[in-house]
Amino acid sequence: MFHRENRRGPKEFPFWYKGMTPEGERVEGKIQAEGPKEVLEKLRGKGILVIRLKRVRRLEIGFGVEGKWDEEKLLVFCRQLATLLKGGLPLAKGLGLLAQQAGGKKEKKALENIKNRIVQGYSFYAGLSEQRQLFPEFFLQMVKTGEETGLTPEILESTSDYLERKLHLKREVSGALRYPLFVLAVASGVMAFLLFNVLPYFSGLYLDYGQELPLFTRRIITTSNLFREYFPFGLLFFLTLVLVFRFKKFSGRIKAFFDFQKTRFCLTRKVFLARFASILGLLLRAGLNLDRCVEMIVQQTGNLFLRERMEKVKREVEAGEPLSKGVEKWFGYAHFLISMLRIGEETGKLEDMATQAGLYYEGEAERWIKNKISFLEPLLILLVAGLVGIIMVGMVLPMLEMVQVW
Repeated sequence: MFHRENRRGPKEFPFWYKGMTPEGERVEGKIQAEGPKEVLEKLRGKGILVIRLKRVRRLEIGFGVEGKWDEEKLLVFCRQLATLLKGGLPLAKGLGLLAQQAGGKKEKKALENIKNRIVQGYSFYAGLSEQRQLFPEFFLQMVKTGEETGLTPEILESTSDYLERKLHLKREVSGALRYPLFVLAVASGVMAFLLFNVLPYFSGLYLDYGQELPLFTRRIITTSNLFREYFPFGLLFFLTLVLVFRFKKFSGRIKAFFDFQKTRFCLTRKVFLARFASILGLLLRAGLNLDRCVEMIVQQTGNLFLRERMEKVKREVEAGEPLSKGVEKWFGYAHFLISMLRIGEETGKLEDMATQAGLYYEGEAERWIKNKISFLEPLLILLVAGLVGIIMVGMVLPMLEMVQVW
């Protein structure tokens, strides 16, 4: 099902450097490379004499996972810079203003370094590339295309629109799950209180009277005793699993297995198709050719199973096949996307059709979430009420028998 070979290429690491330009000006910044030797070669090609070089560890970078800006921060950056550029402000001055408004020291320093490179005559893309550990690859490519076509403000605005829709979908998912998780937390607290405090008290009370307890009550008490005895071990096992899944990097086979299981969920497929279509429309509108667009979508796909399917689509496109045919072959369930891609290929408006398909799947994902959550909420309430009711019945049954005896 999955290929064993690693298609990601050589692994690159962030390096911090301090150097001097041919004009004698001191510069510093960060650059992505496989090793120190490649860093020296890259900087030598730019005419920089390296004075100090150090590899940046993950914990030394303060912007989320592996130092990259989160999507919300990138959205604000794109939106503000696009507004400043459309207002006629020069790029270097706009970056200077954003650097002054930056909240963190590292963020401010990164923007100032980019501004300084532009003042020295480098392109915006070249300045951003030296801070590659902060920005996703697709954003760098969008900036590069914007500079080549002279449409940097428009490209930044389109990128911010895409990021805004992506963040909106994420918030819809997290917001929809908030109430069910709250109900589960309350239910767990109530059950723990009953099992750890109320039930032991009543069981001790009944035993003092020397009365034989009903079978139903005895089983509930046995369950309570087992739960209280093994609860610390269960909690430790659960926390261990959370830490393992949070921090351990699984091998390709294990991650591929879990990623494949994720694609069985309808929501995973809808979210992937929404991002696929939205990124495709964004990149095509920026002026990238179709081969490069599909290649960048492959790079942005984190799910290994979906990434392998996208690589097959990429090979189909590189062989001269229409994109719609490749998508139909490897993503046969995406009927609406396939239809929109065909219409776009026939009319020459592929970027517009892809954008519309992205909006459609985003709406579908939101509707799916709302429908499932509206069904889940009463189900959780019934589950909690049922569990509490079972425990209460188990505690009340001996009382009823005592009343009958008296």
